[in-house]
Amino acid sequence: GVRAILLYSATTPSERLFRQELAEIAGRNKKIRCLFTVTQSSNESWDGQIGRIDDRMLAADYIDLQALFYVCGPPTMIMDVVGRLDDLGVPSSRVIY
Repeated sequence: GVRAILLYSATTPSERLFRQELAEIAGRNKKIRCLFTVTQSSNESWDGQIGRIDDRMLAADYIDLQALFYVCGPPTMIMDVVGRLDDLGVPSSRVIY
């Protein structure tokens, strides 16, 4: 079956939309993995990754750079992630945004 990894970046922890639903979906299906990062510190409790989606996250061992990538979000974020994928050698035909 198909494996899916969601890299989800939000400004603060409370801005993660559908966090409970995504956790439930991933909990029911071991082929789905959700990874979250926040870009700004806040007064909220957070023990996950901090920072924008970067080369380190995209080139992690669990990411298959031959996979199909769907990128969505604000235009500047999309262009940043698409550029990073290009720098990592992901063919543009494997990136949809």
